[in-house]
Amino acid sequence: MDSCTSGPQYAPEGSWPGILAMLRGTHMNTTEMKQMIQEFFTEEQWEAISSAMGDYADYGDEEATIASEIETKIFELFRN
Repeated sequence: MDSCTSGPQYAPEGSWPGILAMLRGTHMNTTEMKQMIQEFFTEEQWEAISSAMGDYADYGDEEATIASEIETKIFELFRN
């Protein structure tokens, strides 16, 4: 096998692909996963993402739908 198929390839620590690769094979419960994702960004960064979604929604109907879906996922992530 070549290096591309010889096992898991891990992205740099702290990147989404790296986090997703780390989560594969773990037996974390939903609460633990939510907490891990919540802590990936600071509160200010989550607010910037939310604000950016508002701006993105202004580009059209499809963009507004996508932004709304993302906002819903973020809301669910922080909902108790």
